[in-house]
Amino acid sequence: MSINNMRKPAYTLIELLVAIVVSGILVAIAAATYNLSIKSFNQDQAKADIAQNARITLDRMARDLRQTPDVITQFPSSPSDTSIPQPGQIEFEDGHDNNLNYYRYYLNGTTLMLDTISCYFPYDPSTPVACDAVGNGGISPSSTVLSTQEVAEKVKSLAFYGSQPLQIVITTTDGLNQTFVLRTSVYERNA
Repeated sequence: MSINNMRKPAYTLIELLVAIVVSGILVAIAAATYNLSIKSFNQDQAKADIAQNARITLDRMARDLRQTPDVITQFPSSPSDTSIPQPGQIEFEDGHDNNLNYYRYYLNGTTLMLDTISCYFPYDPSTPVACDAVGNGGISPSSTVLSTQEVAEKVKSLAFYGSQPLQIVITTTDGLNQTFVLRTSVYERNA
């Protein structure tokens, strides 16, 4: 038997280098595809989180507003109406109890806050009154904040327009490049 017949087939150095380069390209493509899908998933998850945040916040606010017998805050009739400045907050009577408490939703940075407020006349602080009441001698009531709570985070803006129905626009953000805008119309209980 000759030595040539005993040799096993082998790859040349060039074939081996081509196989390594092609394998490297395929691994790089697979890694890039994986990274892109992870980035896309994270962006979709962030968008879903801020959308959910807006929905929950708006649902809570709308539920409270549907029960109110009286909205105190004055709003422009439309986004283009400049006769009344956009307050960026809303104050209204609590319609769940007959205790003459009021709610005020407002932004503190990017956190939506809710104050529970009670109004009273200075000469009778133990008796709650309507915040728009007029006392002896034409005196306006004083108010005190009974409690403050955080309702939602990552709220970029809050706007209100109209009266019946009241238009609410809430914008949430992830703090980077994603925002979500949600609008709704709410009728007060006694409308």
